[in-house]
Amino acid sequence: MESMGLYLHAPKCLHGMLRGYLYLLQNNWCSERSYDVAKFQQRVANYPFDDHNPPKMELIGPFCTDVHNWLSQDHRNVAAVHCKAGKGRTGVMVCCYMLHSKQFPTANEALNYYGQMRTHDRKGVTIPSQRRYVGYYASLVQEHLNYHPVTLLIKEIHLEPMPTLNGGQACLQLVISESSTKVFSSPVYEVKKGSPSFHIRLDQYIPLQGDIKIEFFNKPKMMRRVSYIGLIFRITSHVSTPEN
Repeated sequence: MESMGLYLHAPKCLHGMLRGYLYLLQNNWCSERSYDVAKFQQRVANYPFDDHNPPKMELIGPFCTDVHNWLSQDHRNVAAVHCKAGKGRTGVMVCCYMLHSKQFPTANEALNYYGQMRTHDRKGVTIPSQRRYVGYYASLVQEHLNYHPVTLLIKEIHLEPMPTLNGGQACLQLVISESSTKVFSSPVYEVKKGSPSFHIRLDQYIPLQGDIKIEFFNKPKMMRRVSYIGLIFRITSHVSTPEN
């Protein structure tokens, strides 16, 4: 996996690396980039999601089932998983599969093993939202649950403590997205220097389900984007038991 970023730019080299294996190539590259699957005898499965982001929760289970079915068919079968650099997005899906196949009981153990085997500094999956999604999937596996999204309402946003910004004063804008679609954008709020917290009460409640991204932008009067505070999270109450 360490050289996968290089091989993506030379499919012939990647094909040569896999020669002799009964392989299934799992592509986690973003949807706007691709390559000719004919070079790999059509044995390519696509599970795309954007760099520096977690996958949609609905993507993880089918990926794990796909890999498990392929590996179970023949002991010689190999599943080659890649993204652009072969580390972050690849690591999320590989760790989830290790949980799916009961190789590790907890998310931390799977993430630590991946970091040890994939990198020299044990920093495999480092983006907090990606690590968090491995934890979400671990909970599903441990508790034998199926994922079912439900709709919840956001009534207010409370940010405490305030992040450290240059100059102390901020002009904050809140943006909320659902499955990569922007559903709410607030006006710009001026936050005075030294304010311990920031609170927005929404005039209309926002119904949300599935994968939610909440972003805060600092937009000074010059409208020049100076800093960005981002958070991606999943509301864990979306998960329900198969019977309910």
